[in-house]
Amino acid sequence: SFIARLLTMMSYKRIGVSAASALIGTSPVVTTLLAVLFLNESLLLPVVLGALLVVGGIVLINMKDGHLSLDWKLVYLPLVASVLYAVSNVLRKMGTNLLPHAVLGAQVSTFSGLIACTVYLAAKGGFKNLQLNKQNIQWLAGSGIVNAFAWITITMAISLGRVSVATSIIYSYPLFSVLLSRFIIRDEAVNRYMVIGSTLIVLGVVFVSLLG
Repeated sequence: SFIARLLTMMSYKRIGVSAASALIGTSPVVTTLLAVLFLNESLLLPVVLGALLVVGGIVLINMKDGHLSLDWKLVYLPLVASVLYAVSNVLRKMGTNLLPHAVLGAQVSTFSGLIACTVYLAAKGGFKNLQLNKQNIQWLAGSGIVNAFAWITITMAISLGRVSVATSIIYSYPLFSVLLSRFIIRDEAVNRYMVIGSTLIVLGVVFVSLLG
């Protein structure tokens, strides 16, 4: 998943956060297809419909002035990231099927990412180009702690149920990002696209949770 995260950051920089987030948000659909092919999960209509509703909601939440501005030459960046996130979740499910231990699974994923990050930095010229803003260190540390718990709960969710269902619910996080940004950071103005998108995400999660 390190490569997927790297491509995500590149997508944010090259084509913008909104467009990249919308395209990366297609990952639940890709995960559902891969789960059917490699995990023998059933292709249930509520799961497919719920995944599509979540994807549609993500797209709407990230729309600016009624449209997404895309650089079609760079669309492959977020789309490849979407596929890699899906592959990562399927592999994570395979791993937890063999050893159902969420904490260990999260540790393995994180450690693998650390190795990949180290190799990448070494290939790009080492750590001398790595810059750290000391004013933000406490926020980065807090983010790391929260992210650690997130990885554990994600691994638990995937290990306990169908990966297609878990991924669709997990990808409802843009809804909470919008709410937190609006009411805590106060840098997001609520518009009709956010309202409709949030509604679609909630409906998608309900479909997957209750009927999937």
